[in-house]
Amino acid sequence: MLTVYFQKEPWGEVSAMLYGETQMYSSVHELEAYCTELYGAAFELSEVTDENWTELYESGAFHRGAC
Repeated sequence: MLTVYFQKEPWGEVSAMLYGETQMYSSVHELEAYCTELYGAAFELSEVTDENWTELYESGAFHRGAC
């Protein structure tokens, strides 16, 4: 299953790295709808926060290529 990592921006939008570029969405719901169109049910969303960024980075989560 594909994991799509996203973060909530201070101004209220959400950003996610798709196809090697940062994409902006008005909400998590909009991101989820977009990903559902692309991947069907074969994905999960995972929020990146200050608390989990280092752990995700060290695990290689951001080095597996763009989705």
